[in-house]
Amino acid sequence: MRIMNGTLEEQFQKLWDYRTELLKRNPNSTVEIDIEPGIVSNYFTLKCFMCTFFLNSRSVLVGAVGVFRRMYICLGGLKHGFKLGCRKFIGLDGCHLKSAYKGQLLCAVGLDGNNCMFPIAYAVVEAEKLDSWRWFVAYLVQDFDIGLGDGWSFISDRQKGLLNVVQEMLPMAEHRYCVRHLHNNFKGKYGGRSLKDKLWACARASNIEAFQVAMTNIKEENEGAWKWLTEVPFHHWTRSHFKTESRCDLLLNNMCESFNRCILGAREQGVLLMLEMIREYLMRRLQTKRDEMVSWEDKKFTPKIYKIIEKNKKLSGSCYSTYAGYDEFEVTTFTGSKYAVHLGNRTCGCMRWDLCGIPCQHVISCLNRMGYSVEDYVDKVYTTANYKKAYSGIIYPMNGHNLWEKSGLVMKPPTVERQPGRPKKRRRPEMPDLVEKEIEGVKTLSKKTQLTVR
Repeated sequence: MRIMNGTLEEQFQKLWDYRTELLKRNPNSTVEIDIEPGIVSNYFTLKCFMCTFFLNSRSVLVGAVGVFRRMYICLGGLKHGFKLGCRKFIGLDGCHLKSAYKGQLLCAVGLDGNNCMFPIAYAVVEAEKLDSWRWFVAYLVQDFDIGLGDGWSFISDRQKGLLNVVQEMLPMAEHRYCVRHLHNNFKGKYGGRSLKDKLWACARASNIEAFQVAMTNIKEENEGAWKWLTEVPFHHWTRSHFKTESRCDLLLNNMCESFNRCILGAREQGVLLMLEMIREYLMRRLQTKRDEMVSWEDKKFTPKIYKIIEKNKKLSGSCYSTYAGYDEFEVTTFTGSKYAVHLGNRTCGCMRWDLCGIPCQHVISCLNRMGYSVEDYVDKVYTTANYKKAYSGIIYPMNGHNLWEKSGLVMKPPTVERQPGRPKKRRRPEMPDLVEKEIEGVKTLSKKTQLTVR
């Protein structure tokens, strides 16, 4: 393995050559390295184009010895596919690297038309903190023309540095909190299955009236828990207060968790081998998705969307719709609840159609009454044609490092920083003194301790 991939230190030295090869083989990609400059000779300029409001150009020298700090990668095939076929919805997360030099991998993951993850960018950084998140999000904003975030939605695990960055750099974007992480903080003070179920009922409520009822149930059981939840702004964690532009009602950051799990083996390797394993995984994934589409040629929508539509069709049997004229309907359920539906504006009183763009049971009841096709009222982001656009890009294969163009730049490994989080406990007791005391000819060390010492 050392002959094939080099030592951990040698892998850092090859990162400049790797960057050159990536950009050469994958047009329209963004690959940037941030270093701490060291000893220098001969001149060479590397400009890091970032958000103009907080970063400037940086100069590095050929033959220079620099210390690695960060590396950002957004491959052209992923950038192309996300812009053409995905919603303006991005999950942000970080995970620990397990090599000798530690660090963290930050990732940005979108959603395709089949509600599956679509990785778009990743970066190796020293730690998950305010400065590294600001650096990562700046490139993300530039690559996908996000601007101040108008019409965009992000979801994260409430990491403190990321909260500040989104508020500072994307003031017009919607920022959702992963409800699983929210509950992990909540249960530290207010545990129990009953409060957990009521918290999730609040998060899943798709309209304000249902949300208020769910919050009242929490207040009646535990007023302290109710007060704790009211201190978290509602538009961050409950569907009833989400914006509808993104056509997504997700409450969990599952797409980032799925991506982190897929690259679990890569995170244990050296930096260069890890980046190559991630690139190869993404390259294979794009082609695998294209192969899957062959069986969908005669379908208008992706498989998961059809399952949701079929489920809602069955539920529509318990609804009765009354036509009021001009595409307006009043729908009554078997429980006596009533919802106003407007087919022209594509709105329903329950707000589920507004949030995700898939007709709910109330809407389907109206469509059946008028003899309209349900498929004509599903948002176009779920069509097979749109899905094909998302996976139309390609991540091109690369040559081995023996064929890479040599840049002449040298890079040292980073300084190992203490990672955030609770320190690991020392599970094994300290080694006893090797001097064995004898009392009346009997050794005081137990057999188990003697074996440990040996």
